[in-house]
Amino acid sequence: MRLPGPALALFALFALAGCAGQAISTPTAPSPVRALSAAPPRTVLRHAARELAAAGFVITAIDSTSTLRAEREHPPGEFAGTLVCRSADTPEHAATIAPTMIIDIAVQSRDAGSELVVASRVNAAYLRLSAAPTRPMDGTDCRSTGVIEHRLVERLASAP
Repeated sequence: MRLPGPALALFALFALAGCAGQAISTPTAPSPVRALSAAPPRTVLRHAARELAAAGFVITAIDSTSTLRAEREHPPGEFAGTLVCRSADTPEHAATIAPTMIIDIAVQSRDAGSELVVASRVNAAYLRLSAAPTRPMDGTDCRSTGVIEHRLVERLASAP
């Protein structure tokens, strides 16, 4: 059966819309960043805590010999090139997203110093000014661009 011109155009439009919907996928978190440092694990973690605190992060957990976790809440809609959110397709939508970036650092002792792994994830909270129910917190809508993680690893790898 042959479709008439307008019906064919409408079918093509729906097919294209379906493909476009699939192209907007869940942002994937950047891969963990790995590096070597000549410093021992305790020194690496101490430097990491200082660097993260200077960047506005709050240290939420630390094991002085191997791990550290830090979090930073971004102001709603202000991602500063460090975060990307799938649902922030317009400035109005971006203003309703309050993301929290979480950095996890693991450090292992090696013969020549330390091996460190920096991983991140982002939890997004959604703000509402109406009585409508809020969206639940989402750990898949936003992701880090990797800028902070790479900058942190560069500083930690070069620290004495």
